[in-house]
Amino acid sequence: MHVTLWPKGLVGRVTAVILAAVLLQFVGSILLQDQLGRYTLRADHARRVAELLVVGERLLADAEPDRRADVLNTLTTEHLTAVLRDTPPIIKSQDDPVFARLRTQIIAWEPSLADNALRLGSAPGRQGRADLVGAMSLSDGKWLEFRSRDLFGHWPQLYRTIGSAAILTLGVLAAAGMLVRTLAAPLRNLANAADRVGHGAPVTVLEEGPGDLRRVAKAFNAMQARIGRLIADRTEALAAVGHDLRTPLSRMRLRAGLIPDPDAREAMEGDIAEMDALLASIFAYMSGDTDGAPPRKIDLAALISTLVDANADVGRPVRFEGLERLFIVARPLPLKRALSNLVENGLKYGQSVQVRLEQTATHARILVEDDGPGVPEDKLLAVTAPFYRLDEARARDGSGMGLGLAIVVQAVERENGEFRLSNRPEGGLRAEILLPLGPRDT
Repeated sequence: MHVTLWPKGLVGRVTAVILAAVLLQFVGSILLQDQLGRYTLRADHARRVAELLVVGERLLADAEPDRRADVLNTLTTEHLTAVLRDTPPIIKSQDDPVFARLRTQIIAWEPSLADNALRLGSAPGRQGRADLVGAMSLSDGKWLEFRSRDLFGHWPQLYRTIGSAAILTLGVLAAAGMLVRTLAAPLRNLANAADRVGHGAPVTVLEEGPGDLRRVAKAFNAMQARIGRLIADRTEALAAVGHDLRTPLSRMRLRAGLIPDPDAREAMEGDIAEMDALLASIFAYMSGDTDGAPPRKIDLAALISTLVDANADVGRPVRFEGLERLFIVARPLPLKRALSNLVENGLKYGQSVQVRLEQTATHARILVEDDGPGVPEDKLLAVTAPFYRLDEARARDGSGMGLGLAIVVQAVERENGEFRLSNRPEGGLRAEILLPLGPRDT
């Protein structure tokens, strides 16, 4: 299974883009502040050392030999210590551009130190940090050794910088997420409206939000109105055609009754009945998505039992088993028409039909099974398409236009359900309908 980390929703994708931009800014600012921190820290070291050396040289030159220790104690602070040596602790300055720049900065702070021998280097300090160590020659031949702590020990400052940047980043992301969600609300409303329109429910989308989204909502409402007019015109035209065709069919039925030859009369009446059934099938399919009846609470078990009993009363081999009561919210007439089509289909190609009603955690499950020849596996999906006829798979009597299963699919989809076809292992076709459960009586 392919897994992608890229969000599917608009809000998620925009938030991801904002997150990537903020992270880039975050990393860039950390690196920049890190470099600035290094530069600032080293400049601070250079200033402190320059002051120590100038002041120390003057004080030690004026102090009595037995008072020099007190002078050094006065110069020593938490971050800077000074010791008087007879020999330099560093033979020569370490060969590193950092110390060359520090020497330049020290001389820039105190130009009077330019003529003194000044050696710089580093040594391990507290908690693994590096200290600046060095020595400067005095006029009496002594060496003033100094140690400035944490030359490269800028991690505490870096941690504080990361913490403050992280807090700022989270705040920006939270504000951006709420803003994007607000901007995407009209799109979500539009998507919900499109879904409801797709199931036959007219919806007016509020034209609100940014200008582009208002134009989209306005175009959607206009498109919905045009589609509504088109469907209404088609339905009216279909009704007119059906009426105009049934009138001559009625006359033909009357004239067929006057034919003296029984065989010819029977053949003519059979053709008229088939044409009448074809018109009814086409009208049911074409007007199925314009049925304005609202969904309501129905007893699905009672609806199926009524249909099965009506067939059994005329001697047709149709049986029902399963739940005695099961309530759902649906349109009863299209659903009854769909179940009737499945029963008729099963009786046409098999000897008997069994209808079962079951319940899952979230759906009502209807199974309509026959004992006919079934359908080739590679044709199970195709037979549900409108006007598709599968003569080679199941024996046909020539009637029908391939709309029976298409009407079933149409009715089930309007109820937000699922329709499946499969072949039974013991032979025959199984039609399965899954419908969302509605409120139940207690």
